[in-house]
Amino acid sequence: MTRFEYAEKLVELSNKYSNFLLDLVPRFGKSIVSTALINKWNPERILILSGANSTNSQWKENLEKYNPHLIDKTDLMCYQSAHKIEDIYDVICLDECDLLTSNRFSYLKELNPKHWIGMSGTLEEEDIQIFREITKGKYYHAKVTFNEAVEWGILPAPKIYSVSLEMDNVNRYLLFHKGKNKKKKPNVVPFPDRWNAYKDKSRNAIIQCTEVEYHQLVCEEFIRWKSYEDEFNLPFEERSQTVQFLQQQGFTQQICRDNKMRVGNTRKKFFADIKNRHFKKLFSQLPEGSRVLVFCNDTTQADFLNKEFSVHSNKPGSLELVEAFNKKEIPYLFSVGQLSRGVDFKDVDYLVILQSSMKQGTQVQKFARSGLSVAPKTILMYYPNTQDEKYVNEFIKQFKQEWIIKKKL
Repeated sequence: MTRFEYAEKLVELSNKYSNFLLDLVPRFGKSIVSTALINKWNPERILILSGANSTNSQWKENLEKYNPHLIDKTDLMCYQSAHKIEDIYDVICLDECDLLTSNRFSYLKELNPKHWIGMSGTLEEEDIQIFREITKGKYYHAKVTFNEAVEWGILPAPKIYSVSLEMDNVNRYLLFHKGKNKKKKPNVVPFPDRWNAYKDKSRNAIIQCTEVEYHQLVCEEFIRWKSYEDEFNLPFEERSQTVQFLQQQGFTQQICRDNKMRVGNTRKKFFADIKNRHFKKLFSQLPEGSRVLVFCNDTTQADFLNKEFSVHSNKPGSLELVEAFNKKEIPYLFSVGQLSRGVDFKDVDYLVILQSSMKQGTQVQKFARSGLSVAPKTILMYYPNTQDEKYVNEFIKQFKQEWIIKKKL
């Protein structure tokens, strides 16, 4: 089945359904399917909402190229401007509708177009529920998985390299801050002496750690805050004295949850940062002349690994670098999250995702960016027996095992 055959299938269903949720894997061609529906309905006024101006620019380009008769009928807006929408549209398309928030949704609920089209390749149940409420439950849920798109020949079969790494347990070059009271002096001690430092409440304990030791401490901190949050979740009669003590100290369940998330983000950044040396080793082993797209954890890491070819919102000329990459004028790009949507990268030999995430939608969007390549190879780096490995395993379980290649660096 081709994209256009699938679109025609939905056009036939439009005789029965007025609204469609296009739950289609990224790179499938949601714009092709949605414009086929729009052409069938032949509306007077169309609104397309998306998450970014870059996505709207692609919509405009596609309409001008393939459906120029729709240009004068169509308005393009971002979700940030949703409160400005007037109830004058026959069709409203919600591109990247996984980005909808309850605030934006509240405005949309007041609108009453003849047709709604929701589009995303990374929907969660809460996103589907929002579309269900907007359409009052009257819609057709069209779903195509990555595996189906490959079987139909629409997307290429990938090779996904799951690469395990090893933490350093020799060099104590990392510092773990146990206390951050600005009025107290620091007490810097090696990891084996940490307990004595903890007992000294007059100073902030700073622990010198190896990578393995740092990981142990940050996990202990995460578990501690998670246990506090769990205590608050218990019925009042089942709570221990821990909750009473926390409340006396001014802690609430939300504060405990926020601290848990903060430590979780610290751990995720730690995983990413200590991969830098491993990435450089891997990068040196790639075939000469390879075209490589790297998704980094943050702008600092992107600039550290290759400032010349880093692409992010804080760097002028980033979109020009993307264009140069697609024209094969430069061989590498080191990007961060904001380019995981709405930007296509062509002829990528290797896609490297340095830091996986618990948000699988984000992972899928990054993975999809190389979808215009003939035979993309994706490299996922992780540390075994850690949360890092869980992120990777959760992501790759959606793919056929024959596409997964396990390696050790």
